[in-house]
Amino acid sequence: MNKLVFLLYIVSFITAPFLGHSQELAPVALSTRVSNSQLIVEGKVVSQRSFWDDNRLNIYTANKIEVYKTFKGQVNTEHIEIITPGGTVGLQKEQVHPSLELRNRDVGIFMLKSNSISTKQNLNTALYEPYASVQGFVKYDLLNNKASSAFDQFNNIEQLLYSSITAITRESITEVSPFSVEQEVSPMPEATPTITSFTPTTVTAGTKTQLTINGTNFGASPGQVRFSNADDGGATFKGVLSTQIISWSSTEITVEVPSRAGTGSIQVENTDPSSVTSATSLTVSYAQINAEFDPGSGTEAYQTQHQDDNSTGGYTWQMFTDFDSDAAAKASFIRAFTSWTSCAGTKINWTLGAVTTTDVAADDNINIIRFDNSAELPSGVLGRCTSRFSGCSDGSGGIDWFVKELDIVFDDATNWNYSTAAPGFTQYDFQSVSVHELGHAHQLGHVISPGAIMHYSVSNGTQNRTLSVNDLAGGNDVMSRSTTTSICSQNIMTAIAPCSIFWDGGAGTTEWTDANNWNTDLVPSSTDKVVLDNTLVSGNYTLNVSSDQTLDELEINSGSNTITLNGSNRLNISDMVTPTSGTIISNGQLTLKATTSNDYGQIAVGSGTISGNVINEWYFSGANGMRHIASPVTCNLSELSDDFNTVNFSADATGSIWVWNASTSKWITPSGGSSSSFNQGISIFCGSSSGAAFSTLPLTIDALGPIVTGNQAQSLSFSSGSGSDFENGADGWNFVYNPYPSSLQWSLVEANGSFPIELASTYYYWDANLAAYASYNPVTTTSVNGATDFIAKGKAFWVQASSSPSSTLNFTDAMRTTAERPSMKTNTNGISNQITISAESNLDKDFAYYGEFFGATEHYDKEFDHLKMKSRNSTQVYIKNASQSLTYNSTSHYQYPLPFTVLTSNSGKIQLNVSLQEDFIGAKPKFIQDKGSGKLYELKNEVIEITANAGVEYDFLILQKRSDGIKSITPVIFTQSGILGIDLRGRNSYSRIDVLDITGRVIQSKPIEDNFQIIEMEINKSGVFIVQLSSLIGDRFIEKVVLFN
Repeated sequence: MNKLVFLLYIVSFITAPFLGHSQELAPVALSTRVSNSQLIVEGKVVSQRSFWDDNRLNIYTANKIEVYKTFKGQVNTEHIEIITPGGTVGLQKEQVHPSLELRNRDVGIFMLKSNSISTKQNLNTALYEPYASVQGFVKYDLLNNKASSAFDQFNNIEQLLYSSITAITRESITEVSPFSVEQEVSPMPEATPTITSFTPTTVTAGTKTQLTINGTNFGASPGQVRFSNADDGGATFKGVLSTQIISWSSTEITVEVPSRAGTGSIQVENTDPSSVTSATSLTVSYAQINAEFDPGSGTEAYQTQHQDDNSTGGYTWQMFTDFDSDAAAKASFIRAFTSWTSCAGTKINWTLGAVTTTDVAADDNINIIRFDNSAELPSGVLGRCTSRFSGCSDGSGGIDWFVKELDIVFDDATNWNYSTAAPGFTQYDFQSVSVHELGHAHQLGHVISPGAIMHYSVSNGTQNRTLSVNDLAGGNDVMSRSTTTSICSQNIMTAIAPCSIFWDGGAGTTEWTDANNWNTDLVPSSTDKVVLDNTLVSGNYTLNVSSDQTLDELEINSGSNTITLNGSNRLNISDMVTPTSGTIISNGQLTLKATTSNDYGQIAVGSGTISGNVINEWYFSGANGMRHIASPVTCNLSELSDDFNTVNFSADATGSIWVWNASTSKWITPSGGSSSSFNQGISIFCGSSSGAAFSTLPLTIDALGPIVTGNQAQSLSFSSGSGSDFENGADGWNFVYNPYPSSLQWSLVEANGSFPIELASTYYYWDANLAAYASYNPVTTTSVNGATDFIAKGKAFWVQASSSPSSTLNFTDAMRTTAERPSMKTNTNGISNQITISAESNLDKDFAYYGEFFGATEHYDKEFDHLKMKSRNSTQVYIKNASQSLTYNSTSHYQYPLPFTVLTSNSGKIQLNVSLQEDFIGAKPKFIQDKGSGKLYELKNEVIEITANAGVEYDFLILQKRSDGIKSITPVIFTQSGILGIDLRGRNSYSRIDVLDITGRVIQSKPIEDNFQIIEMEINKSGVFIVQLSSLIGDRFIEKVVLFN
């Protein structure tokens, strides 16, 4: 019998699937593991807790094991704890690849050694570590009576696994608590599930991708869905979290594909329990690391992302001194490093910094690269990557997790191949292991896909150094969210600057899409910079754009030569075209792409020439309404005919395109209709209005023509009087535009000697999404509603003349810039002691500002101030200054009180607030006074709320002290036939009237609700009376009167 069992073991064991060698692990024979373990037990994980070690260097997890049997060594209790690296404490988390990660209810054989982690945690329980990391656990599949570890598999637990261990230990098995594999193996089920299909058949793991499984007998209540475990090549299955089960019925299940899922079969277990394994394989193209955490509603799997850790857009890695001094190891690692950071990689923003003398992988803000010391890494571990995360609330009940630190450690005793040649049979390839560990740092998990860098295994004597298509897709997906979405108040990662790719014509064709025509043998991607020059090809040449292509940047640097674009498709530029030298001819291919209203392609000023027709795009989104634009390419308004459902040149309210006549202050229809020039400021309606659907937002429109360059002059006019179509008044408003295919720097325009002296320095533009005007003053560098010094290409805007301008408004190429695009940033560098006033209703909010600026007066200064431009907001706040209303009033020095006015078109409650610049110096305002009622509000501790009627202006004062408030002006008191009259018109500080007799007794009182009125009080008797008026700020007026009835 014993002989037969032994033979069965040999046959079964060697015919089990060969699992290969892990990218990070060298196989440790079962005999070695058993011989070197101090304790071998069979048991089940019953609970887990995470903790910092005593020196707070790393997080570990204590896995409490209920011991069933011992195969080697002795235990004195039914429970022990196994310490594994990684875990979660609060919102700090560590994940270590590779390491043993257990889950509650995992059952199997644990091969252990004494704990070496410094901890005072739970000293009453024996502490151990797994021997050989993940290879120190042989996991049971009790449904199928199988057991597996990273490199071996047993098709019968008691007959094969037990006997294999006891054959080495030559010890008997000791039972600690009742457990029988035979009894645990599932009996004949009542209803065996079947899987008939699943969709999709190709997925990604750890990306919230959902899989729908169809079949029968799944049961009404959720059981479990398991996926082939990518960490061991599918030898075991990995179950989903309960929160990853989206829906469950007897015939259909929908689940999220978990992070550790790999290509292979899927398994469904019902609550019978009975299971079925799919006959066909699911393909997992790539996997991403997830952070598992329970926010209070069950453990969730959260995606992770990178951030700007080093203030230059990414992470700085540092080599320990002995690693840096090993030239061969360093060179091999840098080759692996470049695989990810290069043009052919994901351009992840990683840099190598100064060498460090820190020789430990710890939570210390050092992203370290080092060799281990002695037996620091577990047996069989070639390399190990630790990702350290910080979390924060996402505002919706979940948690956002970002990578705060990365560490990589390599085994110093391994027989490494550092060279570019293939490794020898007994060697492990250092570059292959390095590029794999860096993949984990990139937040990629294992896949089961031979040839992929993140494939779970590589054998000694082999190499795997080149990123596969799926490796890149997984990494680029992580990069996509890391470079666009800020979480936990962290700055986003920025990709490494666009890679320069050169045309070499190596394929002997003109085709853009032929990879052999490029020096990288890769067709340029949307994040690349293409340089068309004569470095690798001489003379004139032609490129055929036979399908739409997108680049980040394009540079033309062909000297005296000409490059011609052919083809009927677009060459989209999302950032910049730089004509350094030479000529490029575009026949409608070159396109300045717009992906958002603030993200678009531009053309820089250079010594080269862009000839022919270029396409310029605008992107509109958000609210229906007017957009103010002009074309940076020479063309007519007919260019818009294919972008809108209707382009209407009617002179009535149904019109959709209008131009401004500054001499009459009227909106008019373009005189030539569609043949009118598009090289002027126009107002065009986007969206639907009065039943006319001109367009649907979001909307991209375009225009085709030669680009505008060189000196440009725009005429100015002055008009005054009533009847203006412009809602902000008649006097001197001119509608001008940026004529160029790049941003215009307004400060350079305003500072130019030809700038008309009659023009105010501030420019204004309409923001349809804010339903308000934005403005910028380059002298004080003050901004309202997000305007900046940079006026976007294709934008029309407003300037105001105080009288008939003496010259045109002149623009030159020297005023152009591509350094910045307009952005929602407020710049107040030139102003000190800014005071911000806000008025907020339940519908909207508006702002007005005071600031101190040398040379400014308390009156309207056209060089410094911003006029109040009416918005669509129901609530508006502004500063009345003589005949002008201001949004921003600059003054050399504050002279309190400072007035402001609030107006609403909807009656209701309005909250007022006054806030100060952080570094405010000098006398700070402390009160607000309502000029109408005289009521005084203390800024620091009162909610200032008023009830406002529609169409009524409410005037307020900002005070530094009470005595800055409204001073009493002597009221006019008169008497007539028993009537006492008080004329308060213009005497606006009083809140109450008291009439007293000669003894001081109050005989009549009355509150004052409106200070701009004549109040009459019937006394109806003769005598001498005292009239007393009082205000809330302590002012009093007392006068004796004689009344005859």
